[in-house]
Order: sequence, then C-alpha cells, then structure tokens
Amino acid sequence: MHLSPSGPKTLLLVDDERQPALALAARLRAAGYQVVVACSAAEAIEQAARAPLPDLVLMDFDLGTSMDGAETAALILRNREVPVVFMCDHTALDWVAKIEPVAAYGIVRKGEGETVLLASIRMALRLAGTHQRLGESRSGLHETRELLTNLLELTPEPIYITSLDNRVTLVNRQWEKVVGKARDAVIGLKLDQVFPPEDAAGFAEHNRQVLESGMPQVVEETLHAPVELRHYKTVKFPLRDESGQIYAIGGLSVDVTDYKRVQATLRESLAEKKLLLRELQHRIKNSMMLITSIVSLEADLASDPAAVQSLLSIGSRIYTLSDLYSLLYMSEDANIIPLHQYFEEIVQSIQATYRSQQNRFTIQAAFTPVDVDVKMATALGLILNELVTNALKYAFPPDQHGTLWLSLNKLEPGLVLRVEN
Repeated sequence: MHLSPSGPKTLLLVDDERQPALALAARLRAAGYQVVVACSAAEAIEQAARAPLPDLVLMDFDLGTSMDGAETAALILRNREVPVVFMCDHTALDWVAKIEPVAAYGIVRKGEGETVLLASIRMALRLAGTHQRLGESRSGLHETRELLTNLLELTPEPIYITSLDNRVTLVNRQWEKVVGKARDAVIGLKLDQVFPPEDAAGFAEHNRQVLESGMPQVVEETLHAPVELRHYKTVKFPLRDESGQIYAIGGLSVDVTDYKRVQATLRESLAEKKLLLRELQHRIKNSMMLITSIVSLEADLASDPAAVQSLLSIGSRIYTLSDLYSLLYMSEDANIIPLHQYFEEIVQSIQATYRSQQNRFTIQAAFTPVDVDVKMATALGLILNELVTNALKYAFPPDQHGTLWLSLNKLEPGLVLRVEN
C-alpha cells in the first residue's frame, strides 16, 4: 500500500451510472479530493493501475454487469494494495458476505448523505495510513532483524547470551565452532552442563559481577577447548528490558591465545637479552677495574708530581665509568640509573684514588634521589668527576685542609648540581 505523502488524495470513483458518478465526483472535488471516474469494471481495473495511482477506491457494489464491485475490487487488489470503500443501495447479507473477503475499509449506503460518505472516506484513509506505517515498521524491523542476524552469524568472534540463572539462550556460529557443540544441543542448558567445571565456574562468576554492577565488564577467561586451552578477552554486558531491568547477560569473546604466546616468547627473549647485557656490563666493569689498578700502580711508582696528577685524573675518569657499569649490572632496568647512587659511587672512587692526599680535604655530599637515563648519567658523572678532581687539585693550598660541598637537587624542569669549597 502506498498513499500520497502530501497534498490532496486521489480517489477512484467506480459507478456504472455516469451522471450520478460525475455529480458525486464534483462534490468530492469540492471537498478537496482529486477524483478519477470509471463507469465499468474493466475501466476501473485499468484506471487503478494508471497514474495518478488512487489512494482510495470508492466502489459501487452493483456495476450492472457480469462482474460486481466485490469481484472488481478483488482484481484491483491483486496488482496493488489500496483501501476500498463500497457503496450499496442496501446491505443485504449476501452482499456483505461477498464484500468481507475483499478486506473493505468501509460500506456506505447510498442516500445516507454526503457527511457520512466524507467521514467514511476520511476514516478509511486514516486506517490505510496506519496500515501503511505499520507495514513499513514491520518491514524495517524485518530488515533490522536480518541485519542483526547476519552480523551475529558472520562475526568471527563467539557471541552468546545467558539467562540470569546461567542458562545458554543464544549462541552464534563461531561459538559453535569454538566450543565444538551445536546450538540445538546447548540452548536451555546451564553453563556447568556445557563446559568443564572450572570454566563454567569462571563464566558464572563474571556473569555475577556484571549483574551486581549493572555495567559492562572486560574480563579474561579460559576455555578448555576440544584441542587445547584457549585464552579469551571477553566483554560481558547486561541486557535490559523496557523497564530497565536486567534480564540476561551478553558476551563477546576475542581469542588472545596466540597473543599471550607471543608475549611469553618476547618475555623470555627479553630476559635472555637482559642476562647477556648484564654479563657484558660485568665484564666491562672488571676490565675497567683492572685498568684503574694498573693506572693506580703507575701513579704510586711515578716520581714526577705532574705525572702523578695526570695518572690520578685518568684513573678517576675510568673509575667514574666503572661505577656506572657497576650500577647497570645491579639495576633491573638497563636504561635507567639512580643518579644519586651513581654520584655517591663516584665520590667514593675519587676518595680512593686520592687516598694519599686525604689529609688535605674533606668531602661533604648530599644528593637528592633521582633516576635518569644512562646517556644523561654518563655525561653528568664525567662532569662531576672533572669538577671534584679539579677542585682537589687547585682549590686548596698544599699546606691547608679544605672542605668540598657537593649537592644535587631537583629544580623543575631540570636538576642543579653544585660543587663548592
């Protein structure tokens, strides 16, 4: 059925008496309708299929031919759905019986007056409009249902719905494939009748959490599938009725088994790399300690004060880098260094390097705890070493004892390192 969306409605008036039909058509046009007149069954059938298509057929029951109005209307309705209002000289039971199968929208007795006729036409058009909207709504619902069904069945992830007492009420094709059971065999069963006990208990607990919170939940679940244990990241959500009450729990699961397997492999690989890196750092530290020992021995044997100072300076720099590798070896993160600990190690190394001159100076250090990356730590460590060793060389006269104050503080967005005497 298709009614004109706006503007005047078109009526097909069918009456074998031409003059009365034309007179009635004039009154209907005066009432705001467009009217097409047909004076025979054949003409009515032809006009009903011709533009402009009528929004309503006003059919005289007695057409004075071998075909009456009911039979004519039935032929029209075979090709398209249109509301029909019959006009009769009387309402004999046999006439009514013939009209009923046609699904008439009304019967008007001739001579009842124009008011009754117009009211019947308006009522029929309203009923037809309601019928059309209902049909469109049903068609839309059917299309929506088809779309949702296709989405449900073609989605490559398991989708399912369980009742509040944990009975399976809906599953899709992928769920059947993953679980290895046909939907007809599981619909209506409780979770512990479908899955192994440990799996069913986990699913039921997650359903309880969704029901208790009333909100969607993202959870990790395991399924002892027919072939192997599978891991899933599952979104569970409440389904509510028109009153807002939860009546079921829906779920969509994404298989993350391969992802977890890759994660485990990467963790193992990273652990191996960390072990190798720590071993390398340990060996570098040992090599540097050997070099500093040789340099220190040479400094003890040297007689030239300038050569001694030069060797001590070289040894101090090597100590600085050795301390860095020592901290890297002990650190969990090969890229981050606790700078305050590194500075403390540097100070201790400098004091060890200049142990023969410790009666000339005292070092007071206060370093605020802070972590930095290795690149920055290396640069800052060398800077601190140069500042302290130069201060020990040149800040105090040979015959006087001096104190060196060292501090490290945070000052957004950076750090402040002070070396004072």
